[in-house]
Amino acid sequence: MQNMMLAALTLGISSCPLTGPLTAEKDIINKYPPPQKYELSGLITFGYADAESKNPGRKRPEQFII
Repeated sequence: MQNMMLAALTLGISSCPLTGPLTAEKDIINKYPPPQKYELSGLITFGYADAESKNPGRKRPEQFII
């Protein structure tokens, strides 16, 4: 999944990993059955973003280490 997302980024395509759909795994498998030796572990959405996202930056360790 990571390699697919990195490749998409180099092509200017945004992506988002989704693990929530695993709760609907049976419905997804019924609609899009994978080959027998594979199983669903997550989904990735791909598309073009409306705007460029901004990196929030890193927090200083003092902000969360007590």
